[in-house]
Amino acid sequence: MKNLYLCFTILTCSLFTLNAQANYSGNGNTGFGGPVGPATMTISDDGTTITVSFTKGGGDFNDTMVMYISNGNSGRSTIDGNVNDTADSNRRAISNTGSGDISFPTGFEATHGIAINTVFGGLWEIPSSGSIGDNGLNYIDAVGGPALSTDASFSFTFDWTEIGLTNLDGFEFVITYGNPNDNGSNMFSSDEAFGDGVGSGNPGTAAFSFSGSRNYENILSTSENTLDNMTIFINQSSRELIISGQLEKGTVARVYDIQGRLVYNTILNSSLNTKTISLKTVSSGIYIVKLSHNKNYKTEKVILN
Repeated sequence: MKNLYLCFTILTCSLFTLNAQANYSGNGNTGFGGPVGPATMTISDDGTTITVSFTKGGGDFNDTMVMYISNGNSGRSTIDGNVNDTADSNRRAISNTGSGDISFPTGFEATHGIAINTVFGGLWEIPSSGSIGDNGLNYIDAVGGPALSTDASFSFTFDWTEIGLTNLDGFEFVITYGNPNDNGSNMFSSDEAFGDGVGSGNPGTAAFSFSGSRNYENILSTSENTLDNMTIFINQSSRELIISGQLEKGTVARVYDIQGRLVYNTILNSSLNTKTISLKTVSSGIYIVKLSHNKNYKTEKVILN
């Protein structure tokens, strides 16, 4: 038993000494020629600054990409007519000006938007309520972007604090790509995206929805406060995730695959000391389990054989 325990400890430690880095792929769509849909992206951080390294697909980066970020606080579940900042092309892209609603996945509330083109890349805060007119999106900082539309890759950066988080936290995101200068000032959206639910065929100025987001966790972070006592492990024979220990009411469990896709999301029953989540319908591989309650978090990697 001691030898088995030692092996498990070494495995756990090795998982958590990996760099804080995650890789993502676009949805494969090519409605605007393929700069974003077939693209790949890596997110990493050094504890202070988050770096996004973007490698475009085959098409030129002629339009504007928007990364909508949900930091877990109150935000917008849709970008609708109440968000209408037309002061410049980046703000129009975030606002999806002159077009139908963008609906985010269940539980995703956009708190920030990063808009990037070859002219400028910046980070804005999206007020959580009320009508947003010109210059109503709160500008935070420049992030960088491509110098030329033909650049094969580029990077952009922002700090954890600039999106209202610390390096013990994580965030969810989706990405859109479109032309915010259509017919002068409308946002004409492509079908190229990061996230689930955007089918083939450009939405244009019509409404469209995401059914799933992507997630970034700093896997070097440690658990804290009331979640410190929780034990998370896989029962390989039954293909179940076991969460053991006393929880606060309202604790949420989320399970992500190694690409950051959300595969399970539930509020745990605090009256049970052992919580069981079936993983029989998911593939074998590495998964990230995140428990959250208020501002307390516990994140752990598990391997499903």
